[in-house]
Amino acid sequence: MILDDIEFFVPGPNDRVDDPPLGCVALNQTVRAAGLRLSFPRMVRKFLREWRIAPTQLCPNGWRILVGFLILWNQLGFSRPLAREFNSLYSFKLDWKMLGRWYASVKVKTGGSVVTQTPDLIKNWKKFWFFVRGPWQFSTNDTRPDVNIQVPYHELRYTSHEPTSKSIERARVVDENFRSSSALITEENLVAARLSPATSHRPQPQEAPKNEPSPAQSVEEITSFPARGKPSSSLAFRPPSSSSQILPTYLGSTLDRDEEYLKL
Repeated sequence: MILDDIEFFVPGPNDRVDDPPLGCVALNQTVRAAGLRLSFPRMVRKFLREWRIAPTQLCPNGWRILVGFLILWNQLGFSRPLAREFNSLYSFKLDWKMLGRWYASVKVKTGGSVVTQTPDLIKNWKKFWFFVRGPWQFSTNDTRPDVNIQVPYHELRYTSHEPTSKSIERARVVDENFRSSSALITEENLVAARLSPATSHRPQPQEAPKNEPSPAQSVEEITSFPARGKPSSSLAFRPPSSSSQILPTYLGSTLDRDEEYLKL
């Protein structure tokens, strides 16, 4: 179920992905194909907070590996996965072409990834991003800091000297085809792992606007979406720049154009 109080905004020319308006978080359009659903699952928040990174700092395949990892652990009946287990399998490397972005890299000596067959190349994913606002925590003085979502870009906080766990060894016994990213990241598996709301309560996608932008357009060029109401005055919120528009949809319909935007 997509909550009614989740709103999407197209950023204006003066907005920055690493400096969202108060109350908002930036996301890339590729995150849906990678398995992220809103509102941010608590387990995903925990991992992001452990690493101290914002959602857009993790590259698309990093998202696929993280979500696939969480689903696989659920399917095998393991206890809740820990960030240090993930860290024993993967290291993070800085994307030097886009400072502040990180991608998950398999540690050679660990015996390979437990999530297999991720796309070899995803082009132009950095160009298509948007702001989303919803009922999640941002404040550093929140009473549950483990579920806060990091918004500004920071240096990655990553430490791991953990040995390979028995859970990882058991996961590797599973046939590679069953732990491929495409086999793991399905709506049914996401719901079962409590990473997605039940689809039966999900609103039907709205028809895409006739003036839907072509893949060649950047997000900054999208200026003709009709507005869907105004931001709620009940939340402390600095609206995006004046050229920003509220997207008339939710993550999963007009934003879910992976076959167009992803050039694999």
